[in-house]
Formats: sequence, C-alpha cells, structure tokens
Amino acid sequence: MYSNMTIPESEIHRILAESPTPGISVAVTGRERAFHVASYGYAQLESQTALTPEHLIQVGSIGKTFTALALMQLLDEGRFDPGLPVIEYLPWLDIPNGGLPVTGRHLLTHTAGIVMGTEEGISAQAEAWALRHLHANPPGIGFHYSNTGYKILGLLLEALDDRPYAGIIRSRILDPLGMTATIPVITNADRSRYAEGYIPFPDDEPVPVPFTDKSRLAPVPWLEMNTGDGCLASTPGDMAIFARALLAGFAPLIRPETFEQMRVPDGYGYALNTLKGGSRLGHAGSMLGHFASLIVQPDAGLGAVVLMNGPGKPEMLANRLLDLVTGAPAGAEGEAPEPAAEARQKGDRTGDPHDWDALTGVYRTHNPWYSHFRIAVEDGRLRFLDAFHEEEPIIELEPGLFRVGGESSPERLHFEMWIDGIPHRAVYSGAAYYRTSAKRSGT
Repeated sequence: MYSNMTIPESEIHRILAESPTPGISVAVTGRERAFHVASYGYAQLESQTALTPEHLIQVGSIGKTFTALALMQLLDEGRFDPGLPVIEYLPWLDIPNGGLPVTGRHLLTHTAGIVMGTEEGISAQAEAWALRHLHANPPGIGFHYSNTGYKILGLLLEALDDRPYAGIIRSRILDPLGMTATIPVITNADRSRYAEGYIPFPDDEPVPVPFTDKSRLAPVPWLEMNTGDGCLASTPGDMAIFARALLAGFAPLIRPETFEQMRVPDGYGYALNTLKGGSRLGHAGSMLGHFASLIVQPDAGLGAVVLMNGPGKPEMLANRLLDLVTGAPAGAEGEAPEPAAEARQKGDRTGDPHDWDALTGVYRTHNPWYSHFRIAVEDGRLRFLDAFHEEEPIIELEPGLFRVGGESSPERLHFEMWIDGIPHRAVYSGAAYYRTSAKRSGT
C-alpha cells in the first residue's frame, strides 16, 4: 500500500538546515522491506565528508530495548524471573532503601527508586556499586528514568548468560535478524566507520532556534561503551530491520505473550514508549553527539528511523515521516510535557530566597555527558537548568539539601566548600561539580 510512497526530501533538508546537526540518516519501512533509506548532510564537517547510509551512528537508549529483549528471551527459557530480587542474581548489589527488594521488573520499568546516573564511572560495575552511597526511594512508588538501572540489567544479563554483553546481543538478536552492519558495543577498533558526533558551543548558552550556523558545532570526545543502557551503533538500514522485527512482535525471538508483557507501559520492559495516543511504539536515544529515534505504527505496518550526528529532534522527525506516509495530520501528540512547564506549574518552594541567592551560578565537571548545570533565582523561585538547558523541578528538603525532579525522584543536590558565603562545590547524586560563575541572580 505504501511501497511507492515518496518521502518529500525537501522537508528533511529544511530540518537539517535549521537543526544543530551536520547530518541526518533516515529509513522508512513496511513490514516486509524498507522503501526509503537515505542520508543527508555531513559525516564530518571539517573534511566535508558526506554522510552515507553506511556510516555508523550510536543509537543510545534504543539499546535498552535490546537489553530488555535479551532478558525476555531468558524469561522464555526459564532462566530469568523479573519478580525476583536482583540481589539473588547479583549478591554484591547494595541499594540503601531500607532493605526493600528491588526486582528485575522494577529495573525494567524504571520504578526501582534509584538515580538516573551521572555517567561519571567508566564501568557498569562502578556505577552500580556507587548506589550504596546514594539516596534511593522505595521501589515501585513512581517512574524515574534510570540509565544506572539498565546498566545493572546488562550485568544481570551477563551473569545469567555467562558471556560478555556484546556476544549476547550479537548471537541472540543481531545475527538472527540479519543486522550485519550493527555494532553491539562501541570500541576503538570500529571508529573509522562512525560519523563524527557534534554539539553546539558554547554549551552553557541556549541553542538558537533555528540553528543555521554550523560553524558553532564542535566535535565531541570519543568514548568506548559496553553497558546495557545503550552502547550499540547502527545504520538506518539495519535499524529498519529492527523496526520490522518490532512490527512482528519480535517473533520468533520471543513468544507472543512475552512481547505483550514487554510492550505495555507497566509491563516487563519500559524499553518501548507508547506514542501518539498508544498507536505508536518506540524509543529515542542520545549519546555524545549522536541522537536517534525508532518508532513503529503497528496498525499501519510502518516504521521510521532517524539517526543524527548532532542534537536535533529525531523523535519529532520520525513521527513526521510516519505522518507523511500515513496521511495523518502533523502534531506533537504523545510528546512528553516540557520539564520547564512542569516546574512553572508547581510554583511552590520552601526555604529563604535570600539564602538561595548565594547558590546561583554555573557548576561544571569534566564529565562530558553532564558537563554543567545552572542554578538561578527568578521572582523568588529557585531554578535548576541541566546541561541540555532543560529545567527540572527543585525542592529544598532541608537547609542546603535539595531534591531535583518530581516527587518520586531520588536525585539529591547539596552544596559545600563555602568561601566568603558562596559555595564552590555542588554534589549532585554523588558527582562533584565546581562553580565557574559566581554571579548573583539578576546580574
């Protein structure tokens, strides 16, 4: 029905011209085959190397779906019970929540009560071990997205299957699906196949909209990754194969009833988000300079993949591609509310704004993932803006101790190293940040 559909490339070129990314790769697929796979722009700005469908782009948190899928295979094999406490599989894991059991289901659904993770450690084991020193909420009381949780699931997967993550994903998913171009973990050996990743600079200023000056893009650091929260790199053609597998309910990799558990929001794997009122499933991903989205619409038998080597809005474009193919009106239905809007709606804050004024400024770290955050006070309201210039709710729980995020958030922030009435270090969920700007609010 859609096999002869032509994608209006002029719209993709317009989005590319106005977004902070050098290049965009896309694929649109039906149940049987892809009918549009193409790349636009550059893989590397400095050399003006054109981006092609063969260039690898890291897909970030879309890898969580692969981790969840491999665990669902072990569930079908009777080797994994998502209802058991994780410490039965990983006895060394210590989460200080009063002794309440954290299960695999909690981790799969981001309801374990643990922090999102700062990517400060260089291994999954280090980040999981560090949880014993951090605040944790009781499991099951609310959703809080956690990369650390899926790092733990990757370790659990390795413990159950008794081999490295890369081998598990390749033999269980990539090889059976014929995803021959996809890399299961990011290593130096394959670096020449990647598109260069970019971010705008300076990074502590809002990104202009539209973003038309590509000279304001800088290459990001290169890092190896092998953790279950997202370490795959792929091409638009290979991700179209995965989209077709998703349209088929991941048959024959898992049983139909197992897929039904996996796809619902409160099921065994919140690796698939419901979009557009529930008619679409998918996941987005972001890495250093690499951004991705995979979305399928099962009732139409269609899927769209968008890969970018800069921080554009791949999910918006993937939805737009499906809208164009299906003839649906364009719109933002199904997108998450703006964090800034949520913060403005809450409005109530405790504490003394005059005390908050000493906290205002920019706090930095050498961690390339979360390089800085900003504290500001406006109209008697404390504001927390993260490295992506998005605002998070912030509540003072007691003098000097703050919760960042909603009521179910375990993220904690406190300030120390006070000199002349101004703190010069902030500790955010265990990671240290140092003040680089001591401007008072309003100056």
